[in-house]
Amino acid sequence: MAADSVIINSSDGPAEIVGVHGGTGPMFWKRLATGGMLHGDWESFEYCRVPPGSTIGEHVHSRTEEIYYIVAGRGEMSVDDARREVGPGDLIVTPLNGMRSCRRLSRRCSPSAVRPRQGTATDEC
Repeated sequence: MAADSVIINSSDGPAEIVGVHGGTGPMFWKRLATGGMLHGDWESFEYCRVPPGSTIGEHVHSRTEEIYYIVAGRGEMSVDDARREVGPGDLIVTPLNGMRSCRRLSRRCSPSAVRPRQGTATDEC
């Protein structure tokens, strides 16, 4: 997260995070389960909603892969040199050390991110 990011949290719902990874606008994020709560080799299971005009800036995870599942709306996901429009039912796997970003293209883009621990093969997810 960028040094100028702002996090507003409540136990009632997702935290509002502004400027994620140098992106624009807010996103709404909540960790639903952590590794100790899961029975596999997972880091966490998280919910994320990207509202109109917001983006998640380019960033790299060196410790975890991420898997995004798009629940509703249209977005554009970038992973390394690939850039694709994504929508409901799409599953995006981002590798360790892969550059990724997300921007919203329509009324609702709600990727849910799952983070397996380093070394977990993506085809086992």
